[in-house]
Amino acid sequence: MNYRSDIDGLRAIAVLFVLFFHAGFTFFSSGFIGVDIFFVISGYLITSIINTSINNGNFSLSEFYSRRLWRLQPSFIAALIFTMIIAVILYLPSDFKEYMTSAKYAASFMSNIYSARNAVQYGAGDTMTHLLLHTWSLSIEWQWYLFLPPGLLLVHRFVPKRFIGVITIALTLLALIICLFLSAHYPSKSYYFLSCRLFELMTGSCLAVLNYQKLKLNKHLGSLLGLASLAILAYCTTRTNIVYGYPNYTSVIVSIAVAALIIIGSTGKGVTTKLLSNPVLVFIGTLSYSLYLWHWPIFATARYLDIRENATFIVVCFVLTGITAYLSFIYIEKPYRIKKVGLLKTVVLLVLTPLIITMLLRTLVRNNEGFTDRFGKEYATVLAKSNEPNSAQRKYCYDIKTDGDNKKCIMGDNKAIKTALLIGDSHAGHFFNFFNILGKDAHQAITTLSRGACLSLPNYYQFQTSGQYDQINLSCHDESQKYYAKVKNNKYNYVIIAQRWDLYGADISTNDKGKIYSVIESREKISTALNEALDIIVKAGSTPVIMKQIAPLNSHYPGCIKQHTVLRKKYIPNSCETVPIRNQNTDWFIPIFNQLQVKYPTLIFIDPQDARCNGKKCLMEFDGIPLFADDNHITAYASQKLGELYLQLKGNPLKEVAE
Repeated sequence: MNYRSDIDGLRAIAVLFVLFFHAGFTFFSSGFIGVDIFFVISGYLITSIINTSINNGNFSLSEFYSRRLWRLQPSFIAALIFTMIIAVILYLPSDFKEYMTSAKYAASFMSNIYSARNAVQYGAGDTMTHLLLHTWSLSIEWQWYLFLPPGLLLVHRFVPKRFIGVITIALTLLALIICLFLSAHYPSKSYYFLSCRLFELMTGSCLAVLNYQKLKLNKHLGSLLGLASLAILAYCTTRTNIVYGYPNYTSVIVSIAVAALIIIGSTGKGVTTKLLSNPVLVFIGTLSYSLYLWHWPIFATARYLDIRENATFIVVCFVLTGITAYLSFIYIEKPYRIKKVGLLKTVVLLVLTPLIITMLLRTLVRNNEGFTDRFGKEYATVLAKSNEPNSAQRKYCYDIKTDGDNKKCIMGDNKAIKTALLIGDSHAGHFFNFFNILGKDAHQAITTLSRGACLSLPNYYQFQTSGQYDQINLSCHDESQKYYAKVKNNKYNYVIIAQRWDLYGADISTNDKGKIYSVIESREKISTALNEALDIIVKAGSTPVIMKQIAPLNSHYPGCIKQHTVLRKKYIPNSCETVPIRNQNTDWFIPIFNQLQVKYPTLIFIDPQDARCNGKKCLMEFDGIPLFADDNHITAYASQKLGELYLQLKGNPLKEVAE
């Protein structure tokens, strides 16, 4: 196949779209479509290469895979080693363990499957420090390579040539239908599915098997269509909020526009062909694989260090990306792509060896809890202290299906006659030690039951996550029904509901049919369910208690703590406590709580802020131990200390009925 400079120019546009998107340029809010462009180009080039070889009678399956591996794997292995070094030096134990898991999947060409299983929405804030997130597309490429060559060999052997084009078009349309179906039903995961990317790859394949060269486009018409196609691609990069449920009809438009540019470029005429063949674009396109491979770890590392994102941040990251990509291309990618080594030796060197090493290292890292000692004795001491006393109940009573009769789920005074029930989400879980202190003081035996991200209310349905309408959280509904059955059948002195209330303020409510409600309707559903919950509790003869949430973490604090740790700086107590806490009185649930207080006179509210805050600022640590385990959960140590402090300052609200 003859070299085409316009395709390198198209690669340049694709990688620039991705780089601008990952840099956070708001104008390129959908710059991820650059990956779609890559897929169409890949489908066209790889199918063309294989088809030409088959037609010439010199295609070798083993040679194809060997050439592909030497073309892609050396740079990937270098990037894998680089990110592993970064993770060893900078990433905290839990993040280091997570990185090693992602590295295992990336090394086994299943990075996209890992991301889909973990429902990592592409471009979401909590993914911006995942060093290997971008390797999902490389995994899809390899999965495509695994069945494309054998498939083409079979087609050429058993299908008459005149039908190959028709069959390819039919399969492409079938792949498109499957993609649109999966995107509609699994919108939070479809982005990573090979089955949702096949139609893009096969759009390129269609160009390779169809004799489009017969199309006679004059220079002016080609220029007009080419400019229109570029304008369409540029417009698609500016669209907002389309990543959820992607690929969708936008990706179809992108694929058609890329196909049009490839067809137009084959004539060698027109404005767009000359534009795409510009030496600057061609140079960038030549480096596109290295640019794509190296830019993300550089941005992710800088963001992990919580470096302020401004113009300087972007320029420095781009410069480092350019230098690294160029060096990688010159010293790794270019020399190794011409290697001629047998397939078996190639697979052993470039696939099995890095995979086995990565898997062994992952096991080592997990067995040693992320090697806490990397950050010195101070950090190891703080981490150990923050996890003590860790509630033994948690593994038996949190995020599992249980009838609540397990004695290990009872805290407080477990020999007491008086009883209470604590239900809720992970915020109920992080208050286990808080209520253990209150329960012992009030001589209450408190049964604890909770599920992560579950609003524990009767006859209430919710989606797994707000704004993601593909899956109803049925386990949350079913377990909540069990909770309130226990309330009806057991005369608890208190029933305590503890939730991260602000998490449910968006469009998370639904019904058993998966109906999507507006934000206002969703909050009304929650209000109704809360009233029903308190009705059940009061009618059962129990006193309802609502635990307010701990105020969210200051945005400044996590980065400050992390910088002290990963940069091995000695931590000065309270040095990160510089930003006043956000006022929660304007949160959506406050009016609902006020109405409930009037309607249910026996309702008790417990506000942990009463122990934590002095009006202007809130405690961020106890005895030099950070209060928070992450951006919204407190540590086991902090939970106990808050319980002790609450008793001192506010007394014990669980004594009112008990005594």
